[in-house]
Amino acid sequence: MLFDWAKLIEVAEHLADVAVETCDGEACCRASTSRAYYASFGVARQFAERSSGKRFDGGAHFKVQRHLRESGDPNAARIANRLKTLHAERTKADYRNGAVEAKRARATAKKSIAMSRKTIEEIRAMESDSEPARD
Repeated sequence: MLFDWAKLIEVAEHLADVAVETCDGEACCRASTSRAYYASFGVARQFAERSSGKRFDGGAHFKVQRHLRESGDPNAARIANRLKTLHAERTKADYRNGAVEAKRARATAKKSIAMSRKTIEEIRAMESDSEPARD
């Protein structure tokens, strides 16, 4: 059975919520932003692999975005753009060091969670639209 990447949203929410109560809220918020991205990326990758019949390995982050963007489906292209934004925020959270990121870490985490939830919902809708009708 495939892992349900959408469950990482719950982890991201928990991290953002406990950030207020912990001694290092910035670390929790950075981790939350990262988990939010991986939730939507994992769901998108599984969708792209099922719909194309291809595996997206090395460079998968950009390959999945390109696959969605070039699919001809405007919904998929919108999802690809959102993944690009989420990936950029995840990269900042994981690698950038500085006061600007620290000051907005919680807001970024909450925004990333909301964007990831919307992305997953849209992918799920696309999946249900592509399933054959059952009699």
